[in-house]
Amino acid sequence: MQLVEPVFLGQIIQLLDSKAFVQLGNNLLIASAAAQGIPRSCLATNLHITEPDGGIDARSVNAPATVGRLIPQPNSDYQFKAGNSAKSAKEIVTGDIVEKPRVLEGLRQGHAFVYIASWERGDKFEDDLFKELVERSLGFTVDREQIVSSAIIKLFR
Repeated sequence: MQLVEPVFLGQIIQLLDSKAFVQLGNNLLIASAAAQGIPRSCLATNLHITEPDGGIDARSVNAPATVGRLIPQPNSDYQFKAGNSAKSAKEIVTGDIVEKPRVLEGLRQGHAFVYIASWERGDKFEDDLFKELVERSLGFTVDREQIVSSAIIKLFR
């Protein structure tokens, strides 16, 4: 028995403000890690969304296991984006990756960058992000596996 239809759940999620969406993302990350035996000490989360954070809303650090697309590598950096207006790949790469020093540093160190949004952009959007990113002159190489993007509703399915 389904308690909430996925379409309705998606609509509710799009109504969350930024703080509530980050909290949902953090809770999903914490619960998923706990279910796989990843210690809470491997996760860094915060709700100070109006303070400068260099583009990182949460992190997994040296996680002893991975959890699908949510914790794709032991070291993963997260951005949670609320709202119902979907950004283009170019807008995300420019405003949420290239202009964010901690995101760039994580990518330089080989971390996964996990971009979780309240809106859906289709199956090839991750590839679009990667293509847009490699067109930039970053001064270091980013591997395709480092870029993960998903609508939060897909993580519940």
